[in-house]
Amino acid sequence: MKEITKEWVLNHKAMYDHLRADDYKYCSAFAGCSDIASLAYRTSKPGEIGEIPFGEDATYYPWLIASDTPVPEHYQSRLILDTKASWLWIYDDDGKTLDLENPAGFQIYRAGELGMLIRFK
Repeated sequence: MKEITKEWVLNHKAMYDHLRADDYKYCSAFAGCSDIASLAYRTSKPGEIGEIPFGEDATYYPWLIASDTPVPEHYQSRLILDTKASWLWIYDDDGKTLDLENPAGFQIYRAGELGMLIRFK
């Protein structure tokens, strides 16, 4: 499993020189599969663990965005996590699927049945 950093996300964003300022669909990653419509997260902050509920069982690919990318309106009402923790791990039914690092922290948002967005602060 590859460790994903804010620099990695920014490099993906830089490859799309035609992006509008509000475009968030420039980087995604495999976050896992679930037969119970749910992923879990854990951060470097002790006790900061939780569930990311979805509307259906599926394979999940969240959009990864940098802090200079605005969070789309349809995600804004479903903030799941807002943390200053330096790392964030995502788990599916079988184990750890994402290893994210960013000294400034993260935000996780959900939208619709399957939409997920992780913002690197």
